[in-house]
Amino acid sequence: MKKYLCVEECCDILDSQRVPVTASDRTSGIYPYYGANGVQDYVSDYIFDDELILVAEDGGHFGEKGKPIAYRVSGKCWVNNHAHVLKPKVGFDIDYICYSLMFYDTSSIINGSTRQKLNQAQLKKMKIPVLPLEEQVIRKSAIKNIFDSIELKKRQLQSFDSLVKSRFMEMFPDWDLSLQKANWIELKALTKIYTGTTPKTEQKDYWNGDIPWVTPAELNSDSYIVSDTERHLTEAGRASKSLSLMPVGTVLLTTRAPIGKVAICGVPMACNQGFKNFECGSELNPTFLYVLLKLNVEWLQSQGTGTTFKEISKTKAEGIKISVPDIESQMAFENFYKLIDKSRFVCHSRNFL
Repeated sequence: MKKYLCVEECCDILDSQRVPVTASDRTSGIYPYYGANGVQDYVSDYIFDDELILVAEDGGHFGEKGKPIAYRVSGKCWVNNHAHVLKPKVGFDIDYICYSLMFYDTSSIINGSTRQKLNQAQLKKMKIPVLPLEEQVIRKSAIKNIFDSIELKKRQLQSFDSLVKSRFMEMFPDWDLSLQKANWIELKALTKIYTGTTPKTEQKDYWNGDIPWVTPAELNSDSYIVSDTERHLTEAGRASKSLSLMPVGTVLLTTRAPIGKVAICGVPMACNQGFKNFECGSELNPTFLYVLLKLNVEWLQSQGTGTTFKEISKTKAEGIKISVPDIESQMAFENFYKLIDKSRFVCHSRNFL
C-alpha cells in the first residue's frame, strides 16, 4: 500500500462549480460567501450544500507561520474562484484531510511573485498520509485536542489583554490620544527620541557582531520586552551611520508601515529607519507609555503621511501630547502589568494535552 496519496486520489475537486461575484453584483443575504481565507460576505443564494474543504488558490496565507491555507465549510454556501473546493471520497475522513492540508508546506509548489498562487495542477499533487479510516478518526481527534488547547490559550490571552485595558482606562481616564488636549505635554519634553537607519548590507564587517539591531518585522502583536533580534551589528557597522545605542527601557514604536507596533528594549540595541523610539525621563514610566501607545494604534496609524508609504515624521512623533499622571500611579500600574505578564507566560508554557 502507498504511504501517501495525492489530493486528486483522496478528493473530488469541484472547482468548475465555483462562481465569482463582484461586490457590486452581490445581493446581501444569509449564505456565507467564501474566498481564500474564509467568509468574505453573506449573499442571498448558494451554489454548494455539502461538507467541503476549501484550499486557498491565490491570496492565501502561503508561508505565513501559524495561519492555515485550508478550512472546513458545511451546508449552504457560495465559493468564489480564490479557493479550491474539495469533497473527500469514500473512505476518507473530511477533518483528517483538512488537518493534513491546513499547514501544508507549499513553498516548492506555489507560483507568482506579487500574488502567490496554488494552481489546480499543483493542488492535485499535494500528498496526504494514508491511514485506515478508523486511524484517520483517531488522528483527527488528537489533532482537534491540540487545536482546542490553542483556542483556549487564545481566549485566556485575550482575557488578559482585556484586563490590562480596563485597568489602564480606569486608572488613567485621559488615555485617548486623539483628543490632544492643550494642557497635555509633548513627548519631546518627556523623552529622548531615537531614530535609526540601515548600514550597508553588503559591507560584511558591519554585520554579525554583538549589537542587536531591530526591524519592524521582528515585532509582533505580543511583543513586550525585546531582548534579541535576527541581525546584529558590529561596532564598525554602528559607527558607519552614527547609530545610537538605545538603553534598556526605551519604548519602541514603528512609524513606517506597519505603523503602531510597540515594544520595550530589554537590552541595549539599535534600530532601522522604521522607528521613532522614546527613552523615558523621570516623569514617565516605560510600561505606562508602552500600554498608552498600544491602546492608540488606530490613531497613530491615522497620523502617517506620504504618498509612496505612510510614515509618522520625527517632528510629528515629538509633538504627540499625552496626559502625564503622577509617577507613583504609573509605577503601580507597571507592577500590575508585570503580574499579568507572568500569568501570560504561564498560559503560553502550560501543556494542556
